[in-house]
Amino acid sequence: NALLRVRREAAWYQQTIRLEHRAIGRAVAAAISRALVTGGEAEAAAAVAEANEREGHVLIRWVPFDVPAQADRQPDIPGAALPLLASGQSAVVTWQPRGETDEALSTFIRVEGPRPSIIEVRSPLAELRSYVRETMLRTAAYTLVILLVCGAIITVLGRAFVGRPVARLVAHARRIGDGDLAA
Repeated sequence: NALLRVRREAAWYQQTIRLEHRAIGRAVAAAISRALVTGGEAEAAAAVAEANEREGHVLIRWVPFDVPAQADRQPDIPGAALPLLASGQSAVVTWQPRGETDEALSTFIRVEGPRPSIIEVRSPLAELRSYVRETMLRTAAYTLVILLVCGAIITVLGRAFVGRPVARLVAHARRIGDGDLAA
């Protein structure tokens, strides 16, 4: 039951992250589309920088597909996301980005406009692992407390319903053994 609860909560946590990513990504994609039309790439980059400042718990990247290989906005997109993006859909992928030590959950959303690009909203899975670890420790602590309380209740009830009558029987048996046959 506890393991199922942890799995259920981990799935709920990931679903919450996916929904949050999708909302952030769509809002930023719309802002970039407008910025590309009205103010160009500098304004689009400023919109992404502003979104990153506001949403400090996720990384937001605007990734044009036609950048040089040495640029810092070089496409770093897992292969599983490419077919979905090519068909105009968004993609949610768990992967290990280049140069990072931990896996991440990324949502990729295509940006409509004069330049082919996508928005990536990324959350490291270290937060999820921490959440799962805390949930497991909390569940173990609750289980231990319940076991201790049940053990105490069983001990008290055992002494009341078994211990006292047995003690009386033993006392009577000792008196009879000592020669007091009236007991």
